[in-house]
Amino acid sequence: MWEGIEARVVENDRDAVVPLRRAFLAELVRSDLRPGTATKKMVAFDTTGGERLVWQVEATAQNFFLHRKWSDRVEAAGFVVKLFLYQNGQKDGARHSGLSRDWSFRTSDCIQVRVDSVGRLKELIALVGGDKGELALDPTAIARWIGVIRTMFPGFRHFDPPDSEFDQRERSYKLETSRNLRAGLEAASTDSEVLDAVLASISLKSSNLLDWRTSLPLMPNGDGDKELLQPALVRLARAALGPPEGHGAAMDEFVAVWRAAMPNPSDDPPRQIAEFLFFHLWPDSASYIRNIVRQDLWREGTGRPFPRHTQVSATYADELRFMRAVRAAFAERIWPRGT
Repeated sequence: MWEGIEARVVENDRDAVVPLRRAFLAELVRSDLRPGTATKKMVAFDTTGGERLVWQVEATAQNFFLHRKWSDRVEAAGFVVKLFLYQNGQKDGARHSGLSRDWSFRTSDCIQVRVDSVGRLKELIALVGGDKGELALDPTAIARWIGVIRTMFPGFRHFDPPDSEFDQRERSYKLETSRNLRAGLEAASTDSEVLDAVLASISLKSSNLLDWRTSLPLMPNGDGDKELLQPALVRLARAALGPPEGHGAAMDEFVAVWRAAMPNPSDDPPRQIAEFLFFHLWPDSASYIRNIVRQDLWREGTGRPFPRHTQVSATYADELRFMRAVRAAFAERIWPRGT
């Protein structure tokens, strides 16, 4: 891949030699960026976390492009930023064709970042590929999500003070399930009592979060191997009562048993069941989300597909990163009083 980029640099040098172009290429090679598609004018790179950076290798070679979600952070770092909107109905979105391809930003808005030295390029790469603990989310996506809440709940303005209609429809029944589940598990003295408490919590009479097909293999009429699944569910529930630091490993163990106990296993049902327990027992630090919803919201918020992982615990870790980022963004806009 780097050979292809080198060829594009040579091709552009025939038109005009730009010393910064070679210096930037050397720095990009030293970085942790993964090279992607290279045309004469545009070269794509991905960070180890999956963020996209595109270098306009032609002309002065000073322009780099990022998804628009990075605009605030990049400007705060002192870079000059220009917005390149994607305009529906226009050829290539009425911008450079290389910005509207599958290997760049497709139909997402992006920003141009002027970089005039190797030192500044290092800063930009560090900013985009740095701390994996915090996601950058597109402000337009956050605004749309808040708009959806306010459309569904016309009287909603912010969570502090709470909105009574929102609480009644979206929060109260979850809190009741949480109280009943924790009480049942803490009172249980045998594995059988732990199992009963969990099965009662995931029934449709208690909560509508889990589709009945998801938990059916655990029920008497389901097709799962109960001799494997039920003890594993008990172990998962006991782990769920423990600190969140151990939840990922407990989820992986439950998924492994599920694979052995089901005729046609999928990792998503056991992930949902585990997250259901974590979410109700640790609502301030856990997550529950449907797979399709997660895929759609992640792509809208980050501008890229949700990462694929071999371990379900890694999927859960990324979900938690996403939820923390959404919570922080919502806090800025609708938690403070007076918004």
